[in-house]
Amino acid sequence: EEDERVRQDLERQRIVAEDELRRRESEAQRIAEQLATMKQNQATARADAAAAAA
Repeated sequence: EEDERVRQDLERQRIVAEDELRRRESEAQRIAEQLATMKQNQATARADAAAAAA
């Protein structure tokens, strides 16, 4: 009975850890997408500035 309680507790901890991992992976993906957008916007702004200076 004690072993079963320990097993169930470990299983709950595993599920919580997997959920946290998925949350962090999702957050990392969101940040990567934001960074890509920022880099694209920066490249566009530089091209616009170069065209305006020409």
